[in-house]
Amino acid sequence: MDELKIKTFLKEFMKVENLNGALVVEAEELHNFLEVKRECAPWVGSQIKKHSLIKDEGYFLCVQYKRTQLAGFKYYFSLPAVVQISAGVNSHFGEHVRSFFNIPKKPTKEKQKESLPYLGIKEAACILGITEKEVRRYTAKGLLPCLRENHKAVKYKEEDVRFFFKQLQTLTQKESLSSESK
Repeated sequence: MDELKIKTFLKEFMKVENLNGALVVEAEELHNFLEVKRECAPWVGSQIKKHSLIKDEGYFLCVQYKRTQLAGFKYYFSLPAVVQISAGVNSHFGEHVRSFFNIPKKPTKEKQKESLPYLGIKEAACILGITEKEVRRYTAKGLLPCLRENHKAVKYKEEDVRFFFKQLQTLTQKESLSSESK
């Protein structure tokens, strides 16, 4: 991302500083601007971890002294890190950042769940070429992994069903070979 473009954009909203040649935004200012409900220090640490930010590249740590005694630390984020963090926030500003920098919005956990290729018993039976009763039997034996919703509805990951199908084919081929050799 072009740092000049980021600087121009962010200067409208927050103070961009020069820290030993690096353009940065104070982490506490970003925290306050994004109106994060968590305390600042743990939030900063979680953002560093979440976005895999590297010290002296994605974030900077400055030690503060009062006279000759340690007074505390101040964190700063690089401009690309500010954009990355802001784009992940579900807010008007996050939407503005995503729009300006053409960053797609990450789907919510519910949307991710919906988009996973889950199959019901009928679909699994169809793919496997067996009856629903046999699918239930393989599931009960633990041979076909499933996800249970509300302890009743059974869903299968498509990849698990396809893997089991390959195992079933291999088993069927071995059985037919052993019966032919008898």
